[in-house]
Amino acid sequence: MMDVVIRSSDDIGAVLKGGRRITTPLFSLYYLAHGQWGDNLSEVHTSDGACERVVPVYRVAYVAGKKNGNAVWRSRAKRKLRAAWRLKSVQMRCEGGVCEGVRESATGSVVTGGAADSACEDVVGVDMVLVAQREIIWENAQIIATMLDGALVRARLAQ
Repeated sequence: MMDVVIRSSDDIGAVLKGGRRITTPLFSLYYLAHGQWGDNLSEVHTSDGACERVVPVYRVAYVAGKKNGNAVWRSRAKRKLRAAWRLKSVQMRCEGGVCEGVRESATGSVVTGGAADSACEDVVGVDMVLVAQREIIWENAQIIATMLDGALVRARLAQ
């Protein structure tokens, strides 16, 4: 699975505004499921009519607000979040480009299940924004990764 970083402030703002939130003492995880990514999502149709996706199913942004510290602190906090993302031990629901079914319900919550795999248009992506809290710079990446694992499981984005 490819990790794609969200660079657009509009995309980050959409996740922060319209997404759901899971809060931990070290960071907040915002996530929003959707079905369109434009250039980042590519479909490959096989000869039998099935759909395969070459997917960055999850896009992630790392954010540290100015109110928490200077540029050195913000850079350190984002580095710790990136390291925790690499160290996470849970298996994401759409590992290896094969989605087990992550989709957005009518209420806006993320729903999992095999029904989302039945057709190409049902497979969606999930954008996530990790917002650092002030206390994150005093913890090591392994502790942050453990909290990230728990937050991803609570959000039903991982198993």
